[in-house]
Formats: sequence, structure tokens, C-alpha cells
Amino acid sequence: METHTEEKIHQQLDELLLNLEQLVRASCTNTLASNHKFTLREISFNEEVIITTPRLHTSQFSEIKNALAGQWLDCYDINFTVIRSTTVENHIAVDILKRKTLQELGTPQIATQAPPMLHAKLRLPPFHKANQKFDLNWNHQHVNKHFNQLLNKSYVYLISWYRTCLAKFRKTSSNT
Repeated sequence: METHTEEKIHQQLDELLLNLEQLVRASCTNTLASNHKFTLREISFNEEVIITTPRLHTSQFSEIKNALAGQWLDCYDINFTVIRSTTVENHIAVDILKRKTLQELGTPQIATQAPPMLHAKLRLPPFHKANQKFDLNWNHQHVNKHFNQLLNKSYVYLISWYRTCLAKFRKTSSNT
């Protein structure tokens, strides 16, 4: 059995964050900001529905590393996923799946001494084609699109209402 010191765990998590940043650069049109905002979430299952429970929100990666180092042997899987990226900061979700959760589901017993699996992930849009870069914020643009359409419809309605009122005003002022 290989022992995992806190320094080694921190090094593995630093490498995982670096892999995630490289994955974003290779796959997305977005440029990553130098600031990160992290959310540590625990994955659980309820009647075959995946539930993610936020445990920690921070902009300090050292806090995330310390929290994960404290429960390293209890974790089965650790996933880093960029949720959203702006020019100011990147929102990264750190999802952990604990061995206890898998045992509660009745899955075969998983080796308790093995280190957790580490993954850097991106959410792919449904229209994604191989070897084609995409916007990292694709899932947030759907709401923006509908909001912009609503704004455009409101603007068109407002302009037509204004023109109608102006025409009525001109008609009444020319009759007097």
C-alpha cells in the first residue's frame, strides 16, 4: 500500500487543475481568467437521481486542497469541471463521490486502500463535433438567447406603439 502524504495529495490536485486548464485551452474558444472560484460538492444518489450538495465555496484553491486531503481515503472519485468562465473569473466545481455512498447503493465493495480517481472534465454541448472548439458557456447561453428575444420583441412592440401614438397625435393636431 502506498502512503499518501498531504504534500503528495496537494501536488496531485495541482496537476489536476493544470490538466483542466490545458483541456479548456485545447477544446474551448474561451480564454481562462487567472482567478478561480471553487465549489466543493458531494455527489449522492436518491432513488437513482444524482444529487450534488455544495459543501464549500471559496476562491482559495488551498482551502479546497486541505478539505480534500482531510477526506482523501474516503473518496472514490474526484472530478474538476469548469462550470462557467468569464473574463474576470472561472467557476470550477469539484465533485467528490465517497466510497460510503457507493456501498449504500449496494455496489460491490470497492478497494478501500486505493487512491481516488482524479478527472478533469468539460460539459460538451449537444451540437459538438469532433476536433471543433466550442464556447465553454454554451449551457448558459440558452437563457440569454431567450432573454434577448424577449427584449427584441418588447423593443419592436414599443416602437410600433410609439409610431401609432405619434400618428394619432399628428392626425388630431392637424384636424384642429
